[in-house]
This record gives sequence, structure tokens and C-alpha cells, in this order.
Amino acid sequence: MEKSLIIIKPDLEKNLAGKEKLINLISDSGLTVYDTSQIIFNNWMIESMWPQFQSDVISMKILSNYLDKKKLEILYLEGENALENTLKIKKKIRHEFSQSPFQSCLHTPANLNEYQHNIDIINGIESNRYYPSKVPPKFIPLEELGYSVEFLISTADLLWNILNKGRESLFKVHESLISKKVFSLILTNCNHPHYNISIEYVVASILLVNPSLELSTVYISTMVAIMKGEAVLFTSDDLAYLEDTCSKLLSKLIVCKVVESE
Repeated sequence: MEKSLIIIKPDLEKNLAGKEKLINLISDSGLTVYDTSQIIFNNWMIESMWPQFQSDVISMKILSNYLDKKKLEILYLEGENALENTLKIKKKIRHEFSQSPFQSCLHTPANLNEYQHNIDIINGIESNRYYPSKVPPKFIPLEELGYSVEFLISTADLLWNILNKGRESLFKVHESLISKKVFSLILTNCNHPHYNISIEYVVASILLVNPSLELSTVYISTMVAIMKGEAVLFTSDDLAYLEDTCSKLLSKLIVCKVVESE
């Protein structure tokens, strides 16, 4: 009998409709909750559970604000294709209730290695079982682009204040940052079939191509693109400039397009 787990994060814990939907989805999937537990998350667990974020100061600070010292409920499940079915449940819950790429409602392991890795971390054991399903591309970290750690932490706190007000607040802030020009460069949802494209990779690649953009603006646009499927990165009356920028971003695996502004 295959096993999996679901870690219920703070935003879903507070959402009665979301928790009810989760219970119904588990029931409909044919999975059985054979045990539950509660655990106080800390920064070691955050860094160990999601090591892909360890080099990203902003993401780690936001995740710390979100999860550190929070009591989280864990559901242990078993049944046919438990790993695949919990991933389907996660996708449905996140689509309906997630407030941002960071406030993601719940966590489930993607495969058996990650499940075993998660169990180790929950039990306080150092684990080296984490193997990303897609290889992350190499890039220049934000610190090497001239941003101090102090500035990155300050930016993370600014972003967290926006995210903590809900997804509509994020969308409104994004709209307020976009100027009215003839053409727009549109960023897509950052997925890639062969690479694990992190938010920091997208942001660092954009700033390497266009260092005049504000760090917080690029993060906000990237998060909105992930949430909505696409988002305006910036606008200009100079079509050739936007097309050149788009071409450079595409060469760095950042999927984008140039359109006439609405």
C-alpha cells in the first residue's frame, strides 16, 4: 500500500472552506488517513524540507515569516497511487485557495524519495534524500548582482506585508506599478518542461537583462505571473527595445512575449 502525507500550512488551517474541500477530496480519492500529528516548524525544517530555496535570501525570509514557529497539522495517507493522488489534491486546493506562490495551502511530496525526505525532516533527522525532479539552471545570485543581504531581507519583509493582505492586494499593487505605454512585455507563469525554474532565477535573469527595474517590482510581477498564468513585466513605447529585451530573456529560459497594451 503506497503512502504519502499532506502538511497543512497556516493559510489553509485558517480557511474552513478550504479544509472542508481538502477532506472531501481525500475521501473522493479513495485514500485513507491512517494517522495525524502536529509539529512546530522552525527555520531548520524549512531549509531542510525545501533545500532549493537555501540560496534565495528573499524566498527563505518570506517562508520563515510564513512558517517559522507555526504549529502545522500533518495527515498521513495510504492507498492506491497515494503520491500521485495527493499531488492532484494539492493542485486543486492551491488553484482555488492559494494566496501567493509562497502561501500555498499545503505540501505533498512529489515522489517516493521526497516522501522519505519529508519523513526524515519531520522526525528531526538530517536527510540527503531530496532529489529535484527537474535540474535547476545555473544563474548569478542576487547578492552577486550587487544587492546586500540586508536589502534583500528588507525587500522580503516588504513583499510579505503585501502577500499577507491576500491575493487581491498583490494584484492591485502589481497594477499600480505598471505605467501606461503602447507596448507591454508579458511574463508567463515561469514553468519549463526540462528545468526547475525558481522565482530567484527568474528575477535574477530579468535584472541581469534590465538592471534598471526595481527588485520588488520584478518579484511582484513574477508572483502574479505564477498566480494568473501571465503578467505585465514592464511597458514601453519603444517596440524594438521590448522585442530585444524579450529575445534576451527567452535565451535565459524566461518565457515572455511583447504585445500591444490594452
